[in-house]
Parts: sequence; structure tokens; C-alpha cells
Amino acid sequence: MNQESSAHVPSGSGKGVLLFLGLAVAFWGVLGWMDINQQGYGGVTLNRDFIVTAVDPNTPASMSTIDVGDQVTHIERVPVEDVAQLARLDRTDIGERRVYWVDKFDPTVDEYVEMDYRLRHVALDNHAKSKARARIIVGFCFLLMPLAGWLITPNRATRILVMVGAGLGLSFMGGPYMVSYDLRAMFAAVEGLFVYIGLAAMIHFLLVFPHLRPFLSRPSAKKLIYLPALALWLLLCWRLFVPPASDSFVNIVIDVATGLIIGGYLLVGLILLLRNFARTSSGERKALGFNTMLIGSLVALLPVLVGNIVAAVSPAASLPGQEYYFLSVVLIPMTWSLAAKKLG
Repeated sequence: MNQESSAHVPSGSGKGVLLFLGLAVAFWGVLGWMDINQQGYGGVTLNRDFIVTAVDPNTPASMSTIDVGDQVTHIERVPVEDVAQLARLDRTDIGERRVYWVDKFDPTVDEYVEMDYRLRHVALDNHAKSKARARIIVGFCFLLMPLAGWLITPNRATRILVMVGAGLGLSFMGGPYMVSYDLRAMFAAVEGLFVYIGLAAMIHFLLVFPHLRPFLSRPSAKKLIYLPALALWLLLCWRLFVPPASDSFVNIVIDVATGLIIGGYLLVGLILLLRNFARTSSGERKALGFNTMLIGSLVALLPVLVGNIVAAVSPAASLPGQEYYFLSVVLIPMTWSLAAKKLG
């Protein structure tokens, strides 16, 4: 089998760019950590259709008559279909009140009646703050583990994995709040570009580790890997800067296209991971830590997959500790970095 090794590349190859990338993502995560204490919360969780899916205990919402299943129609007199105006609403400060208009089913008259709730937003409780900080810690694991592996053992695989970790890690960071919507949209676009490039780089990594696949020798190979990420980013920019109504056909098309591209990346990534494992000898799997990498990946994704299935089947139901299932994904940067570093 004549395959080019994916191992060594010059240690200075793109070093400054990758270090700057890592520092930028880390700085964003630190700002997100500092912003946690500034976040207000009314106690209501809404899904994409603005239906109440949870009312947290000991919050302003729990002291009202708002219930799971209620349909929010307006927020601060802005119809929920008007995505552009809704996005421009400022974040509610701690102690500030926000008005929600809700269609609630009244069994006494057997029809929906409109009610309004003036919910005062309070600071996140310790439980919510711990969850927010845990997400940022996961983001730092995605960022720092591949970065450390690349600095210790600079090779093509570890270099690409830094891009994966920086992009996917940024999706957990949150970042600071900005009063200007235009600034929020601009930074959301930049963040989206990082995340989608990281998703595409995951495919690139799996075409390099443990051996460079012949597919990458094609002139159009990298275009095929990264162009869907660019298309995904353009859809995000469209939604940020020319937001369609939430119930419009355009919005539905964007949702479907986004789901197909992200789902496609994840499915191709899983297929490549299993295919690479099957095509690697048992001795090489052991030497590279490929067994640990595969097991770690499957164990990392299983709790998240189960949680998403439960949420899809029964939005009001939850499994014990389900809100912390995302912590298992730290096994991915951990096991992938260790495996890539062993290429030498």
C-alpha cells in the first residue's frame, strides 16, 4: 500500500497564524466567562417556534401562570415572526422587566386566550452559572489539547487538528455581549466562519490521519472539503444581515440546508473514522492509540445523541443529568490529540 505519510511538516509552518488563532479564541472565551455574571434570566425556555418548553423553579416565570406548551406571540410588542426586529432587542439587564404576550389554552372556555406577562429578569443562579462555565471549559479543552499536541509534535495531522479544535471550541465559548446589533451580527458571522471551517477541517484531518488518503492528491479535493462550509457561512450571513421571517419559506429552506450540510459533515466524519479504523492494522492501531480514539469518540457522542433523541421525542422530558451530557465530548479532543501526536 503506497500511501504518503501524514507525519512531519516543518515546525514553523503557519506557526504564527495558528498561535494567533489560538490566542484569539482563548481571549473570546475569557470574555465569555466574565460575561456570565452580567446575564439576566426570566426563567422561561423557548424552542425555535417560541413555544414554552421549560419553566425553571424559583424564577420569576415560576411565580406566574405561564406554563409549558404556551405559545409566545410577541416580546416587547414585537411579533415573534419579525426576526429582524426581535434580534435588535437589547439583552435584558438584571432587574429589568420584559413583557411577553402568550396564547394560553383556557379549559373553562375551551379556546386560547391572549395573556401578557411582565417578567423581571434576575441574575443566573449558581446552577446556571456552573453550567455556562462548564461549556466554556469544554471549549478550552477543544482549543488547548490540540494546540499542545501540535506544539509538542508538529506534523500535518496535529496542525489541522488545531483548526478543528479552535473552530469547534469557539462554539462553546459564548463570548461577550455587545449592545450594538450590527456588532453582534458581525462577530456572530466571524464566529460562524471559525466554527464551520473547524467542522470542515475535521474531515480534512480524517483524510490525513493515520495516512494521507489519495483523495487529497486531487486538485479539487480541498474545495470539496471546505466549500460546503463556506456555503453554510453565507447562509448564516444571510440570516444575520437580511433575516427572513421565522415562518417564511426562505427561513425553512435555510434551516433545511443548514441541517443537511452540518449533518453531512458529521455523517462523513463518522464514516471516515470507521473506515480508517477498519483499514489500519491492529499493530498500528495500538501504536497510534487508534483504539482509544475510536472508543473515546463513540463514548463522547452517545450521551449527546441519546439526549437529543429524548428531546426530539418528548421536549418536556429529561434524563437524569441530561443538561451536563455535553461534557462527554471532551473525550474527542483528548483522544484525537493523543493519537495525532503519536504520528511523530
